[in-house]
Amino acid sequence: MKNLKIAVVGAKGLVGRKMIDVLHERHFDAPSLFGTAADELETPYGVLPIAALTTEALMQAKPDYALMAVDAAVSRKIAPMLAALSITVIDNSTAFRMSENVPLIIPEVNAAAVVFSNGIIANPNCTTIQLLTAVAPLHKAYGIKQMIVNTYQAVSGAGSDALKKLKSGGEVDGYTLKDNVVAKIDDFCDNGYTKEEMKIKNETAKILSENIKVSATCVRVPVKYGHAVSAYLTFSQRVSASDAIKTLASAKNVALCNVPTPQNSVGNDGVTVGRIREDGDGLWLFITADNLRKGAATNAVQIIELLEE
Repeated sequence: MKNLKIAVVGAKGLVGRKMIDVLHERHFDAPSLFGTAADELETPYGVLPIAALTTEALMQAKPDYALMAVDAAVSRKIAPMLAALSITVIDNSTAFRMSENVPLIIPEVNAAAVVFSNGIIANPNCTTIQLLTAVAPLHKAYGIKQMIVNTYQAVSGAGSDALKKLKSGGEVDGYTLKDNVVAKIDDFCDNGYTKEEMKIKNETAKILSENIKVSATCVRVPVKYGHAVSAYLTFSQRVSASDAIKTLASAKNVALCNVPTPQNSVGNDGVTVGRIREDGDGLWLFITADNLRKGAATNAVQIIELLEE
């Protein structure tokens, strides 16, 4: 992808660093980097300077695309300004995901929805990307009626500080992660679900179908990298395990494996599905993926590739 000017905003964070890696692997030119302060960063392109993040600096760089790996408050402030300058923003935060005029894109699932009016495209939540990349082919073939989802999410999903606390035994969001499993990610909502759990429900409705009933329990586990999802699906028709396996075998960026593990998914740009088995009127699946790659950085870069087709 020569002759494209790309900016990575939030370059020193876990997702920002992974965006740089994925851009290099996919043969993009070196991006411009932005962070909280002027610095430099060792990258696959060599040592690159990091400019202090200001709207003026971004406007001066005039990238074609801005990959945003910053928190929602920063995105809300900067993204509309960039979009007004005809810079396409691909935002990894929660800021715009549920905005009516902002597409929420997983290229393997809803590429046609990439048409947009305000220059901002949202990257879905990591577990939503992982789950829907796996189940969308089944929905297309058989029509999913309901999903009951349990996630087992790596500590890197909470950021680099959380990784340090995993090692030291410190608390993240009020709980020790070392040698522990915590059934709470993000704040609780009035309905008893957490915000993380509601992201899966709401983003599924926007991306795949409003008619799918979704209930999720999201759990933080003491694993550094790689998320896992256990999902029970019911369909509008009877679906056998062999039917599902046959459908998923030809699905884009979906690999089949008897026993998927987060460890085996780290470094991969797709999702891995296994433990496919029948139970009553539905099917169980177990899905793993690299949360920093397909769950964030790779999906964002794939959106650029989709727009450049």
